Amino acid sequence: DALSAMSSAAGYKAVLLGANSLNKFFPLMMTAAGTISPSKILIIGAGVAGLQAIATAKRLGAQVKAFDTRPIVKEQVESLGAEFIELETTDDAETTGGYAEEMSDDFYKHEQEIIAKYLTDSDVVITTAQIFGKKSPLLITGPMVESMRSGSVIVDLAAENGGNCSYTELNKTVVKNGVIIHGFTDLPSTLSYHASEMLSRNISALLFEIIKDGEIKLDLDDEIISSTLVVCETYMAKIKTAIIGNKEAIVTTPKPDNDESPFPAAFAIPIPRDNTNGTVTGPVVTAPQSQANPKIDLKFGSNHAKIVKTITGAMVK
Repeated sequence: DALSAMSSAAGYKAVLLGANSLNKFFPLMMTAAGTISPSKILIIGAGVAGLQAIATAKRLGAQVKAFDTRPIVKEQVESLGAEFIELETTDDAETTGGYAEEMSDDFYKHEQEIIAKYLTDSDVVITTAQIFGKKSPLLITGPMVESMRSGSVIVDLAAENGGNCSYTELNKTVVKNGVIIHGFTDLPSTLSYHASEMLSRNISALLFEIIKDGEIKLDLDDEIISSTLVVCETYMAKIKTAIIGNKEAIVTTPKPDNDESPFPAAFAIPIPRDNTNGTVTGPVVTAPQSQANPKIDLKFGSNHAKIVKTITGAMVK
């Protein structure tokens, strides 16, 4: 829910950013000097951010076309008044959760060929294609940018994970062959009032899920609670798994020495070593119960420090 809220803000602001950078009107205008044709907007990716971008661009009077690898979103795109660009394929490009799936290189090459046909005629292009936990797919190559009209604008909302455009630079605006390319990663912060309001509602909803009758009650059968739980006040029957790089580490919380204690006497995180002998046992980090504010001595490589600090911080709090 929090991701969707922030994506809506990003999609909305991306259109405004594109309109502000473009040297044209967005809507059709009848003037004393004649008729001004509407700008043409291409939205790549019709997820939450893409759909909000479509709605915003339509409100501003632009002609909007949208592209997505998932045929199921066609109805949603057309309901907002945009033209849907179809990708003729038999591949399943959607996860069971409804998000875009990572595809093969040949699939992305075919996708680039279709997008290229519409880029030359587009005034503003907004890209939103991302794959969870993966590098963003490259959908707009250098030669494709060079085929666009000078003064055109690209707003790359996938910049944080590498970007959908090869020329995108993180948190920068660059100009290539006259094309303005924005790679900002925190557009929701430019709408801080409503972005904060939405996020606070998401957090409140989570707290209402956890707190019942004034007490914290952790129902591990609740998917929301079990998937967000990092450290439990008592030992857990189920072993939690944390991903460190390409390795797996088992995170456990031992049973407290004193049942009245709010925290375990110690917690251990076996860290896999990077060696070739198959050993998966690593250093152990402990937080003594006797210390009011335990100081954790990280006696292993910095590659593992981040996850331990995160877990430790949550436990101490």
